[in-house]
Amino acid sequence: MASDLEENDIFCFRSTKIGDFAVKLTVLTQDAIFWFIEGPLQPRKWKMADDDPMKGVWIAGDESIPSPLKQTFDARETFLKHLSEHSFYQNVTLHAFVVMDVGSIQNPMKLTKDLSDWDVGLLKMPPCEDEELADLSTVINYIKGLKPSEMAFNDSVAESIMALEKD
Repeated sequence: MASDLEENDIFCFRSTKIGDFAVKLTVLTQDAIFWFIEGPLQPRKWKMADDDPMKGVWIAGDESIPSPLKQTFDARETFLKHLSEHSFYQNVTLHAFVVMDVGSIQNPMKLTKDLSDWDVGLLKMPPCEDEELADLSTVINYIKGLKPSEMAFNDSVAESIMALEKD
């Protein structure tokens, strides 16, 4: 995925952290940042506790995990705040996506509707078969058509990542 984007002169950071929150891929374009976060690694059919996306838990049977959507939203807010306070890029847009592959979502239509105001989304890639979720390749192809970022922007994002990363 990253190599496809880099062939189109799109700048990418692999495996970064915001605090202790892992971002699998950060992609920079002229006007935006795109985050791709790995969904739950357990092959379960997950749903939100209480059907509330702001709740911090996903459940599958008697198993629960911290909500990757809530964690993504919180990390996104932390990152954008830091970037706006420490660079000239105060109005940058950050689109964040949790990518489902081995797991799936029990109620994807409600979830994607609730997430529309967050600028956090859910995508799928095989073997996830949630028909309601957009495919990761669609977003990657869209990004390939965007203008590449400038080095000053890349540097500013790198500085923010390093400042927020915990050992």
